[in-house]
Amino acid sequence: MNNTKEVGGNHYLKQAYQPIQLIAELNLNLNFFQGNIVKYLTRYRDKNGLEDVNKAVSYAELGSELSPPNNAYLGNESVEKIHKYCLANNLRRSAPNILIYTLHQDWKNVAYYITLFLIKNL
Repeated sequence: MNNTKEVGGNHYLKQAYQPIQLIAELNLNLNFFQGNIVKYLTRYRDKNGLEDVNKAVSYAELGSELSPPNNAYLGNESVEKIHKYCLANNLRRSAPNILIYTLHQDWKNVAYYITLFLIKNL
């Protein structure tokens, strides 16, 4: 990514891949709810901790409530991109599964696994 400008900190600059790369540039075509979950799960260790994790849960709950259209690309290539993103950014082992549930808008499992694996391990 050529634009390394970050407003409000340097928490994304510490990552091999910034969330916007997974959200937009890797052609996963994530919606607002999915993108915010990626953002908050990527930055929670370097910015707001539990608050960011709770925001990710909140977006999963909103997704469940509002049922936004899912235009995300759901092929095997997407799963590979998610795994590569999580590995490169040194995210927790549960992150790829959470993001795959996010990709499929399985909101209840997203919220459950964020709570189970992340909040309990902060």
